[in-house]
Amino acid sequence: MQPIGNPNLYKSKGPHRNEILNIEALQSLPPVEFLWEGIIADGTLTAIVAKAGNRKTTFCHALASAVSRGESFLGRETKRRKVTIFDKENSYSFLSILSKANDLAQVEIDTGAPSLFARPNCFNNKRCGDEDCNYYKKIIEHAKINNEKPLLVFDSLSKFCGLSDGRIANEQSNTEMTAVMERLVALRNAGAAIILIHHSGKSEESASRGASAIIDNVDAAFQILPPNEAEGKSLYTFQTFEKNRFAAPVQLFLDITAEGLILDKTKIIRDFPSYSILAMIKAAQDSGETISKTSLTQDIQKKFKKNKKQIHSEIDEAIASGLLKYDRVEKGRYEYEVTEKGERFLNDLKTEGAEEMTEVRDEVEVLF
Repeated sequence: MQPIGNPNLYKSKGPHRNEILNIEALQSLPPVEFLWEGIIADGTLTAIVAKAGNRKTTFCHALASAVSRGESFLGRETKRRKVTIFDKENSYSFLSILSKANDLAQVEIDTGAPSLFARPNCFNNKRCGDEDCNYYKKIIEHAKINNEKPLLVFDSLSKFCGLSDGRIANEQSNTEMTAVMERLVALRNAGAAIILIHHSGKSEESASRGASAIIDNVDAAFQILPPNEAEGKSLYTFQTFEKNRFAAPVQLFLDITAEGLILDKTKIIRDFPSYSILAMIKAAQDSGETISKTSLTQDIQKKFKKNKKQIHSEIDEAIASGLLKYDRVEKGRYEYEVTEKGERFLNDLKTEGAEEMTEVRDEVEVLF
């Protein structure tokens, strides 16, 4: 199936029908845009993972509401998209609470969507008579007619894992979960942005439950961690885990009410790359000084007990994210400067009450 808005992405002839990519058309694709600025790229397959009760659905409904209107979410811009939530997990009562709290008037909630299982290549087969497959094809065809890229949210992945013989796919089986993920990849390739709500594994070491094929097939994966009063953490943590092919790792701290609803004034406390690095460089800039990689590394090691490899990785991420730039003044010596984007990033962190929410923020307060 041709992607929405890219009718010439595949060659019209070839031994494998329309599966041979047109390289010239591929190279002319516009830069990646973000559905949620700097975090979730548009037209990608994303997993949001957490243990039961850790507000996965609450978070995704709030995000879906923002995307349906093109409004900012947690201080970052969103692209306006038609949003459909496929829900086989929650009661009508709970969905009613979330709908009112997040104002889902412009979001469709579909509780009757079929299994995601796909026969090999059936999604790209125009003659496929599979009713389940055609159900999702119609969503894409409708989006093409209206020239829109939909956001599809599945809650939860395990509820959509029925196989063609009536069985439920074994989440531990890479073979069976690959068959399920194939349809999601096909939907993504056709132009949809997809969010999978998925459960964490039982062990501390296993962030995602089930076969490795699940995370292998997504473009980005995030997890939501609960508050930990024993460690002095009163906020939920939303962070990158495993990978994000289109953006730097991120870590957001969220204030959520006891009822499980994201507050209107959710505080973004800390982002990645570490703002301590940017703050030190900006402080040097403001005083008319320059700061080298060596001196920056030494200062960070001394103040925050980070190792050299971690610091260099965060510097590289800051550069890749456009928050930081550098000049090579001589062999092996680099001087850094915070970009305009980096300055906006620092200013965004100066939100009311933010300095009270984390010890790290208190440590670098003197640098602002």
